[in-house]
Amino acid sequence: MQFNFKALYVSLLLFGFILSDIDSAEARRKIKRRSATIKVSYICQEDGTIHKVTYRGRRVIGRTTIEDPEKYIQLLIENGEMRQADKLEAAYNECKKSDPPPTPTATSTATRTFTPTPPAPTTTPTRTPIPPTPTSTPVPPKPTSTPAVPTATPTATPTSTSGGGGGANNGVNCAAYVPNKISTNITHYVCPNGSDSGPGTLSQPWKTAQHAVAQLNKLPGGTTIAFCRDGVFPVSGSMFVYNRQCNASTPCTIRDYGNGLKKPRLVGAGGHLFRIENGGNAIDDGGYVLANLELQGQLSQGAPAGAGIFIYNGVKDTLIQDLEINDFALGVQIAGSNPPASGNDGLNERIKVQGCTITNNRSQGFLGSGNGVEVKYNTFDNNGFGRINLDHNLYWGKAGNNIPSNNGVIACNTLVRSTVISGKCQGAHLVVHGEHNDLLIEGNIITESPGVAAANCWGIAADGGYSANTATGYTGYEVFRRLIIRGNTVANVGNIAIGCQGCVDSVIENNSIINYQGFGVTGIAVPNKAPNNIDEPVSNITIRNNSVYYGPGTYGVGIRLGTQGISHAVNSNVVRYEGASSSFSCFDFNLPLNTTSYESIDYNSCSFDTNRVNSIRWAAQSSVSSDPLAAWQSVSSFDSNSKVADPMFKDPIMFDLSSKASTAGTINSGHPTMSSPNDMFGIARDSKPDMGSTEF
Repeated sequence: MQFNFKALYVSLLLFGFILSDIDSAEARRKIKRRSATIKVSYICQEDGTIHKVTYRGRRVIGRTTIEDPEKYIQLLIENGEMRQADKLEAAYNECKKSDPPPTPTATSTATRTFTPTPPAPTTTPTRTPIPPTPTSTPVPPKPTSTPAVPTATPTATPTSTSGGGGGANNGVNCAAYVPNKISTNITHYVCPNGSDSGPGTLSQPWKTAQHAVAQLNKLPGGTTIAFCRDGVFPVSGSMFVYNRQCNASTPCTIRDYGNGLKKPRLVGAGGHLFRIENGGNAIDDGGYVLANLELQGQLSQGAPAGAGIFIYNGVKDTLIQDLEINDFALGVQIAGSNPPASGNDGLNERIKVQGCTITNNRSQGFLGSGNGVEVKYNTFDNNGFGRINLDHNLYWGKAGNNIPSNNGVIACNTLVRSTVISGKCQGAHLVVHGEHNDLLIEGNIITESPGVAAANCWGIAADGGYSANTATGYTGYEVFRRLIIRGNTVANVGNIAIGCQGCVDSVIENNSIINYQGFGVTGIAVPNKAPNNIDEPVSNITIRNNSVYYGPGTYGVGIRLGTQGISHAVNSNVVRYEGASSSFSCFDFNLPLNTTSYESIDYNSCSFDTNRVNSIRWAAQSSVSSDPLAAWQSVSSFDSNSKVADPMFKDPIMFDLSSKASTAGTINSGHPTMSSPNDMFGIARDSKPDMGSTEF
């Protein structure tokens, strides 16, 4: 993916926070902590590359490798961005000063000769979420990460460290992305100017990826194979990765080396490029690291369908870090397993996919799940354009073998352009199907542009997707226990921004939802669809401290919670409507209005332009009135402490739903005991919490 292409979409996500109207020293301190002014830095890395790092306050929201600094400097100058050009030039000069003398034969002079464009979304792919039983006998490959000179000792840490849902303060906080440390003790080298008959040393590297990965399967744990930067490596068919000597404490690593500007580029011509699996019964396997590579498929050129990385059959403790994965049927797939061997569980566990750019993959950008699987700090762009509704940017599916996955994390990712068919987004960005316990979905930014989303372009959907007794052998039973969806920004998607069905004991909190689409949209919906008759019914759902904004020309429902379950709670939410339609309700509570169905509905805000005062319903169950809150209170016993209060959102068009002034009526107005403990930026709420997703 080209740097300027990614930067274009990062720029869509910028929202600046400006200090204003702060009346107290304490308020100034809190605003300063979460100030989100956009800043860009250019950093010369030790390996000679330059990274463009974009910050919103203290949080890194984008990181791009500048592959051609001179060309990019010229582009900035042409666009009149002289300050940015000066900053980049300074970083480029710093890198040139620190460049070591070239090492003979270590760096290829190969240049990039193939840059595919996204295929036209006209084909009808065949997607198989559950892989066929493998029959081939594996050959070895392994993972990689950040380039370096071959000196230090291995320090890879592919094991997961953060937990899943299950608690109000667990999970990931989207601070600056810090890659895991990986081995710098390179044992074998690969470069196009080498020979597979050689020893694979720095001065006599191997030539082909297939040979290097095959050798890796025979080498001891702790082995690191490195591909030269700027090198291009054609690959025919699949490269199997399987070595029982690799494990979490002595991982085997596939990575880059040298001072070239471009990551090593492995170009697949069919099958799965990396196939991490053994071919028999499932046995414990894992301890692999893949880092700092570019994986290029050729699906748009007619190559057979496959995945950039396919993981199957009990793989554990594997790190996939800082890869670019483009133009496959699937970017990354974590599937199930064959029947486990005696004494083994056959589970895929503790697999991390982080810091990757996953683009232009026809069926799914990511597909699968497992125990302790983490998908964090990735960019998903233009994936899933094969089939309407069935393909997605990110698909968290069954773990395999009719067993639930546990403690998964989907956090701090950016997702744009999902399932673009006929010029419009026509599938959900982030889908969860199957049976999962303690899944955390946090801090993701999911956006489309106004006018390019169809009604079936959803944001986050954790719901039923499998029918009973299918040919896959799955029962179709689906449930999401202790699901947490928090701190996400979802903008301009279609029918539903955030929804779940089959969720139990779950929390939806601190999300910011923005809508400028000109058709009916529901901000939060539980349940969001009719369940399969064997799915777990919705129960004990908490929806709190969410901010929902509808712009001019829109209509729909802000928050809907009803039709199933008991012990629900809806507190401290803010809905702001600036449209002109009479077909809008801030809330919809379609269950008996009693404390068995709803444990608490209070301290919420529903507001609108004053000229809409006779056309808005506080809840779908109340009437249009000049006082919508009073009309709702007259038919229910809820919302006695709620108010019609303008939240004074700073800049919805730039996705900033914080309050711009201390006079906003939603400040210090949230539920004193049932609000979320922290806001969407991790700021602790005080004894008088604010309504909505941010604390002033």
